[in-house]
Amino acid sequence: TRFQPGRRREEIPVYRNDELGDLTISVNAMTARLNETHQQMMRTEKLVSVGIMAAGIAHEINNPITGIQNCLRRIQANPGDATQTAEYVGVMLNGALHIETVVRGLLDFSRAGSPQQTALDLRSVVTRAIDLATLRTKKQKLTLVREEPDTELVVKGDSAQLTQVFINLILNASDAMPNGGTVTINLTEVPPNIVAIVRDTGAGIAAADLPKVFDPFFTTKEVGKGTGLGLAVTHGIVHDHQGTIEIDSVVGQGTTVTVQLPQHLGATTT
Repeated sequence: TRFQPGRRREEIPVYRNDELGDLTISVNAMTARLNETHQQMMRTEKLVSVGIMAAGIAHEINNPITGIQNCLRRIQANPGDATQTAEYVGVMLNGALHIETVVRGLLDFSRAGSPQQTALDLRSVVTRAIDLATLRTKKQKLTLVREEPDTELVVKGDSAQLTQVFINLILNASDAMPNGGTVTINLTEVPPNIVAIVRDTGAGIAAADLPKVFDPFFTTKEVGKGTGLGLAVTHGIVHDHQGTIEIDSVVGQGTTVTVQLPQHLGATTT
């Protein structure tokens, strides 16, 4: 099988003790180095995503903290008003829970460790990706549309890695629409696959650039606006999950990314 951008390759068994065997050993050594590079790219891109969302995270945490401080000041000014105190305690609790949710989601996404493949509802993965990506995109005039069934869409995979796939796709879509637009995420069951389509109304990608979008370090963004690793890493994760990813785009009309992952017929474990 041929090498594909960002896709991890398994070791080839060595059956011979001759020149072909030596060649196989050399190929395996090269493959091991490529696999390590692939893992490093994934870690780098994840850290970049966390950094990109940092301003939004600060905003998400700062607002509840400001609200909690205001509640405490009012309670302090009138400590004898039990009704007011009860009301403000509820407000403060909601603010603290919101902070906890934001921080926990970010820690889950950024954690290091070996991939853990379990049965997942892809709808929940997309929800987490949207929650995290929105920390960076809230100030943009974006309309997010979700289209999905009421029933579970079960795949087998690593939650953090698949979350990274959809964060990358949502952030790419938002970068293509700096003045606003619509991102549509459609999830459907098309046996034997679960199909996710992420569509934007952005600037689009030139036909000449489409064959290169999955190449590491290729980017059409301005200098300093991207690593060029996002789609290469996304491609690798999808293929490591035995899936496929395709991109169609028309300049001035937008981009459509189609991800297909094998459907898992068992129940979710998370």
